[in-house]
Amino acid sequence: MTAELDASAGPEGPRTRVSAGPEGPLARADGMWASTITGWHYAMWGITALGILTALTLDEVSRGERLTAGVTFLVLLALYVIEIQRVPWSEREAAWAYLTAAVIGLGVACAIHPTFTLLLFIVYPQAWLFTRTLRQGAVVTALLTGSALFGMLEGYGFTWANARALAPQMLVSMGFSLLLGWWISRIIEQSHDRAALIAELDRTRVALAEANHQEGIAQERARMAGEIHDTLAQGFTSVVMLAQAAAARPQIPDAVRERLTAIEDVARANLAEARALVAAFSPADLDGAGLADAVQRLARRFERETATPVTVEVTDAVDGLMPSTQVVLLRAVQEGLANVRRHAAAHQVSVRLTRSESEPGARGGRVGIEVRDDGAGFDPTCAAGGFGLAMMRRRVHEAGGEVELTSALGRGTVLRAWVPFGEQEES
Repeated sequence: MTAELDASAGPEGPRTRVSAGPEGPLARADGMWASTITGWHYAMWGITALGILTALTLDEVSRGERLTAGVTFLVLLALYVIEIQRVPWSEREAAWAYLTAAVIGLGVACAIHPTFTLLLFIVYPQAWLFTRTLRQGAVVTALLTGSALFGMLEGYGFTWANARALAPQMLVSMGFSLLLGWWISRIIEQSHDRAALIAELDRTRVALAEANHQEGIAQERARMAGEIHDTLAQGFTSVVMLAQAAAARPQIPDAVRERLTAIEDVARANLAEARALVAAFSPADLDGAGLADAVQRLARRFERETATPVTVEVTDAVDGLMPSTQVVLLRAVQEGLANVRRHAAAHQVSVRLTRSESEPGARGGRVGIEVRDDGAGFDPTCAAGGFGLAMMRRRVHEAGGEVELTSALGRGTVLRAWVPFGEQEES
């Protein structure tokens, strides 16, 4: 992870954005640089003003040399504004044009008068601020030191005595700059590590919160399923049994027997509704066996409870689905079968589980289910669908998918639901 700095001029200063990339710790000026870049702009303007003022007030140099020094500072400032201050950081590779001019200008200024080594106070930090790697910063620092030393020797004269007198202080300055650059690079690298750790912790926290939320939903649905099973379903079962027992007595008048039969029919219908609710609210029957096996178990249970045959077809491999995607599709199958149980009076039901690739041979794509029955059907223009269907639509849409429901009176119903494949990462 690296941070990119938008160093465009403005009173609000630069903006930093985090991005991933293979570059080293100095691939983008961030951290300390990001919080002080406006100050470095001001420092450059200040050093330029001080250099020009010094050039105008020096008595030891000629008028032509003062003019050359002033022009040198102005050229460096102009290149700085063009190459650095006015160009967004993300739109350039590195400020090599400016750094090259800084190396040359420093040598020229130091050749005119050693006072102009004051440029080192700004160009040494710029060697690290405007390069991408530790090695590049070190090379530019060495070139700046060599240029300043060469310029002063040009002014004092190329003698061993002058070289022995000037070289130690220049080497000390270069060493200090190298240590400063290394220290700052370590700070930036540690900032990257902390930013990556914080981002990972945030992702983990969000995932944990979502997992806890889903676990809470599953527990509440399981509790409601148990309550419905233990109260309503058991009560309707008792009503059915009592109505059957009463109707079996021979001395019961026919009118009463008809009423008991009606009570039994109503109780059976409501018992079927209660069982459908229990099936819909029960936890997803995955048990780590995969979506195809869970759909098979769901179909077999539907057959046992309704005596309606169900065929299950898996047309493509759907291994590797994320658990959340499997739950969404399994809930869609549950809702489709629950609607068949309640409304269709079907003689045959089929469930298809299929996957479609976005491109031939590409990973991902979509995975979907289809629940088809040959029951009574309905007119889609006159039926808005119940609460369970609305909840299923919302669940599929939240997963990035879509739902299609087609039906016609006397021609059965087809429910289709598609979601992005959502492959689980391999550990």
